[in-house]
Amino acid sequence: MGSATRSAEDDVSCHRPEGSEVQLEALNREIERLRVLASRERGLVEAILAHSPHGIIVSDPHGKLVLQNKAAERIWAGSATANDIASWGTYRAFHADGRPFEGSDWSMARALTAHTITEGEEIQIQRFDGSHGVLLGSSAPIFGPDGALTGAVSVFADITRLKKQEEELRLSAARRAFLVEASALLASNLDYESTLRTVAALAVPTLSDWCAVDIVGTGGAIERLASAHADAAQVAAAEKLEKSYPPNPSSSLGVHAVVKSGTSQLVLEVTDSMLAAAANDAAHLEALRALRLRSAMVVPLRCGNEVLGAISLASARSGRTFDAKDLAVAEQLANVAALAIQNARSYRDAVRANQSKDEFLATVSHELRTPLSAILGYARIIRSGNIDPNKLDRALETIERNALTQVRLIEDLLDVSRIVSGKLRLDVQTVDLPSVVDAALESVEHAFRSKEIQVVRVVDPQAGTIRGDAERLQQVIWNLLSNAAKFTPKGGKVRVVVERVNSEIELTASDTGQGIPKELLGTIFERFQQADSSRVRVHGGLGLGLAIARHIVELHGGTIRAHSEGPGRGATFVVRLPVAPLRQPAKSPFRHPSAAELGPQLERPKELQGLTVLIVDDEADTREMLCELLEQCGSSVLLAASAKEGLAALDRASPRVIVCDIGMPDTDGYWFIEEVRKRSPDRGGRTVAVALTAYAAPEDRRRALRLGYQMHLSKPVEPAEFLAVLANLAQLALTMTES
Repeated sequence: MGSATRSAEDDVSCHRPEGSEVQLEALNREIERLRVLASRERGLVEAILAHSPHGIIVSDPHGKLVLQNKAAERIWAGSATANDIASWGTYRAFHADGRPFEGSDWSMARALTAHTITEGEEIQIQRFDGSHGVLLGSSAPIFGPDGALTGAVSVFADITRLKKQEEELRLSAARRAFLVEASALLASNLDYESTLRTVAALAVPTLSDWCAVDIVGTGGAIERLASAHADAAQVAAAEKLEKSYPPNPSSSLGVHAVVKSGTSQLVLEVTDSMLAAAANDAAHLEALRALRLRSAMVVPLRCGNEVLGAISLASARSGRTFDAKDLAVAEQLANVAALAIQNARSYRDAVRANQSKDEFLATVSHELRTPLSAILGYARIIRSGNIDPNKLDRALETIERNALTQVRLIEDLLDVSRIVSGKLRLDVQTVDLPSVVDAALESVEHAFRSKEIQVVRVVDPQAGTIRGDAERLQQVIWNLLSNAAKFTPKGGKVRVVVERVNSEIELTASDTGQGIPKELLGTIFERFQQADSSRVRVHGGLGLGLAIARHIVELHGGTIRAHSEGPGRGATFVVRLPVAPLRQPAKSPFRHPSAAELGPQLERPKELQGLTVLIVDDEADTREMLCELLEQCGSSVLLAASAKEGLAALDRASPRVIVCDIGMPDTDGYWFIEEVRKRSPDRGGRTVAVALTAYAAPEDRRRALRLGYQMHLSKPVEPAEFLAVLANLAQLALTMTES
């Protein structure tokens, strides 16, 4: 069988076409050449796959993964195990808006289905080990020699570090531009509240999604004065949360801790365990979670060695994570902001101080001019020789009373000057404080009796003596008692207690008067501060008494404080003086100023004969002096102690001229003239009027004339000048009547 077979083969060989062996040999050689070439190409491909820094994955036409190089495993931090694109969940990629990739979103899937070539596509990934990165990928379909689809290839590069560098460069430039803009804006703003709002607004959204500014206020209390949020709807939610759950002052994290330490805090990632630790209850925890905080920073507002407050910054929906560079920028912003806040605060305080001084000077002018009017007026009347002898004693009593008022005012001003210059001195000796209290009570006895105020005096007989200046201490007690008399209504009660408390003697003066507003308790002992400095204030005075009293008490080594439950609840003043000797200081001499020279004799203008004049002034001495002056000229005088009484008098009579003060209780002279000018002519709406007032600033004169006064006279006014002005106004009134 074998030989037969060989014979058959030999027969076939014998029958091959001529040259076929040559062709077969050539074919075999070509096959071998292709085998060698394929081997070489396979080695080249394997070398490329093994050594390429880029990740390469290949799939078959059905999307099954058939090849993945080492670079792909390194870039993804692991090897994929999915069989096809539809289940590539192990490859986690995300769109720019955060949505995860579906199978059809992959460029390789598009290459297989639509034969699309994708070049340079950036995708956000989460690696198999959980870390995040950015890839730059390209995909293309693979076709065989016959044009049939055989698969797809995807090549991608890890550009995470490059993107981070680009982001750092962008952020660095943005931070520099931000700080330049912030510095310019803050330096140009001197309004305190606006500066705080600007600080909060600048940080959002450049630095954070949310920013709040907290300032250390009076007594060390921390108050949130400004906040801003990238989502306006979140501002109200954050404020509501702040009110419902105030920060814990003893917490080691947050504003209070930063203000105490002066050191910044950086929370790279706000974890749920942190929120749970900070929450007061379950509802609080849910509210904190709803804010979706991602990262946070708190930096101190430091100006020199003083911490003014803190800036809190947080990222939320943006998902941004703060780092050390962000903290450095926040601290630079805080430094610029602290300086701007300090400048704005200093400017605000300076404006307030100037305003207080202006108000004080206006008050000084009023308080000094008012008694001068009665003094100068009665002096002129007496010198004219036409005063009724029965009224002479009353006139002299008025002059003396107003002169004493001026002496007291001048003494207060001189005391303030001595305090400022450090020249206020004490005449130290052994003092029995109860006897000083009795002397002060005696000096204000008339005021208490006239208002039917009950005075309760309680003195500890074992109180002992102190070393001090009896006159100055009486000045302090007189000030407290006169204030009690001034601000306590008729039928009220004042209680004075002197007792020994350890090594000190304590004096308490309490009343049932109008009380002190809570916001003023911290300033009532300061100079240029008054609870009411308006023109409609009920009580006069310079508002210096308590400031002087505090300084005198402190010179004695003691303390003075005030307490009140609020308006209408009375006030209590407590003075504590040590029972220890003080060093004897030199006594300061004082000389009273000389009296002014008297003016010319009075003339009685004939125009005032029979003239009806309405005088509206809350100062009884001034009313009576002007009344006496006009009655000597033959005028008929109507008197009113307030603006409302003046309007009522205008309803009862028809005066030709009105003389009205500006500064009066409840309603001032400006309101009065406005009400007069609203009336019809037959109800006195066109009556000529002169403002006779102790408010003598140019703006006071302009306002008076603008509102309807024909003349503005400053107190004290010369009686002759006053009569001449009224004579001219009488002529004007006559002209207006005839027209």
